[in-house]
Amino acid sequence: MNHIRPHKVFNLLGEEDRMARINLPFQHSVTSMLERAILASLLKVIAPRTIFEFGTYLGETTLMFAENSSAQIFTLDLGAACDSELLDGYEQKNLGQSLCQKKLFDDASHRERIVELFGDSTQFDFAPYREAMDFILIDGGHHMQVVRSDTENAFCMITKDRPACIVWHDYRNPNYQITEYLDELSDAIPLFHVEETKYVFSFHNGATLSGLRS
Repeated sequence: MNHIRPHKVFNLLGEEDRMARINLPFQHSVTSMLERAILASLLKVIAPRTIFEFGTYLGETTLMFAENSSAQIFTLDLGAACDSELLDGYEQKNLGQSLCQKKLFDDASHRERIVELFGDSTQFDFAPYREAMDFILIDGGHHMQVVRSDTENAFCMITKDRPACIVWHDYRNPNYQITEYLDELSDAIPLFHVEETKYVFSFHNGATLSGLRS
């Protein structure tokens, strides 16, 4: 695993890309302001046409994607039919909050670019999205088998013909085995953990790595 300081990501941006719209966290937010700034920066580096998000939750990140890009956004989350007994206590709480609260993007002017998908990501049919996504965020289920499945599906969905990026959340979260899994994955592909955040990312198809390693 490559561990880099946040400024390494910010320095990938040109002056014209340094303006971003980032909402302040609130009570149920699960990302910090630094994490939001890192994610917005990676988004601007790639300038994606299409985005796939594992884990909608309250739609905070979905809205940020819409406000900082012109991409078509697909966001997948568990629906009301999910068997919540399969989730741990933290995930059950988050599912309950996401089902009873209005999504933050529902009234946004960018709503027409956001497609909500529902289902268990380990059983979902990703065939329609194969090699069609420029930017993918994996922040859904946090158990090892779910993260592994989501990662394998992300590799199938990532585009092959232009710069692209996959991002994972919850690296170094002591409650899950994501850290162990991503450390093992980093032996096979270049992965970058942004220090002071729980984000790990990989660039694909010529997206610049030189500025990260210098």
